[in-house]
Amino acid sequence: MISLQHSTIQTPDGATLAVYRTEKRRPGPSLVLAGGIAGGVDAWRLLIDDFAPFHQIISWDYRGLFRSSVGNRALRPSDVRIERHAADLALVLSELNVEQVVLIGWSMGARVALELARTAPQRVLGVVSINGAFGRPVQHALTPWIGPLAGAVPMLLRAAETAAPGAQRLRRRIEPLLHRGLTVDGLRLAGMVGETIDVRRFAGLMHDLSQVELPALLAVVNALAEHCAEVDLPELDVPVLLVAGERDPFTSTADVQRASSRFVHGDVLIVPSSTHFTLLEFAELLHLRIEKFIRDQIDFDRYLP
Repeated sequence: MISLQHSTIQTPDGATLAVYRTEKRRPGPSLVLAGGIAGGVDAWRLLIDDFAPFHQIISWDYRGLFRSSVGNRALRPSDVRIERHAADLALVLSELNVEQVVLIGWSMGARVALELARTAPQRVLGVVSINGAFGRPVQHALTPWIGPLAGAVPMLLRAAETAAPGAQRLRRRIEPLLHRGLTVDGLRLAGMVGETIDVRRFAGLMHDLSQVELPALLAVVNALAEHCAEVDLPELDVPVLLVAGERDPFTSTADVQRASSRFVHGDVLIVPSSTHFTLLEFAELLHLRIEKFIRDQIDFDRYLP
């Protein structure tokens, strides 16, 4: 297993960002892993072990999640916006003296990657978006269940966020389900995860999520619900690979195909029977496609001397 160096970076406004990286002495371009809401850096473990012999790997925790914090003050709405996360990533790269990277984002991290590519294209060699939702993903996922009421989701989330400080940690609600094995089985029945999900790694991802304070989690989810990913895509003149799950409830394959046509260099991989957790359902396929993307679009072949 490849070891990760852990350090922290202080932001100008007092936040502390947890940063993870492998050693610099690699022949290929550095890869930045931007995770989702649910899992910390360990969600990427299989990809890290596969790519670290050829690339420096960099990742970080978003403000308020996992090992990152906002200091002694309360979490503010501005702390959890996509634009704030992208600015934090730019700061991380500057602190590490890394000029250009390939961004690999999963779920919310795909939005963060695209935002950095939009605002600082000179830093970005390419973007891989894994289960990145365009439009408003939370409302999209809930529409089949609650119909027109999905439009009220941001208001409901904001109300829940206001009430959350008095709640106990989410861990006490999730961990008993994990121990009884109900979480994965229930999500499979609901179509939220696929049959090929790596159960052990999914349990680890849920355990990471259970450590997050409920107010911070709701703030991040609310910011995601309010953010629309329809950025000015035609200006993004970097290679982009969009990986989509055929059964992803947060975005349709048609939306992904439509988004791809708006990139100057866009390509799409639709993974049959995959959900929003392609990263844990079809890791080998995903790694092969990313390797091909880096070879063809970034001009680095791990097998050439």
